[in-house]
Amino acid sequence: MMLTYAVALFGYHLDDAWSTHVGLTKRKAKEANPLPALLRSKTGARLFVYKIVLATLILYLCSMLPFGWYIEFGDILLEGLVVAWNTYLVLEKSRQK
Repeated sequence: MMLTYAVALFGYHLDDAWSTHVGLTKRKAKEANPLPALLRSKTGARLFVYKIVLATLILYLCSMLPFGWYIEFGDILLEGLVVAWNTYLVLEKSRQK
């Protein structure tokens, strides 16, 4: 079960980094968090490194806390919603043209 959560956590963080990178480079997605805009580069490498470090930190904290897996589950849900929102914005903007 913990391995499943870890794979989902890293997967959603990387998927969020990819959808944010695509949305910001195409200027179609609005990012509520200003940090990804600061970490943006042409290849998106800084954003991906940030997301991997963030996922590792969350995974570490979740393993240390007694109810930490609830935090990880909530983060997985949050990342999934962010990916869905970025995908929706990119698709909606492309339909308007």
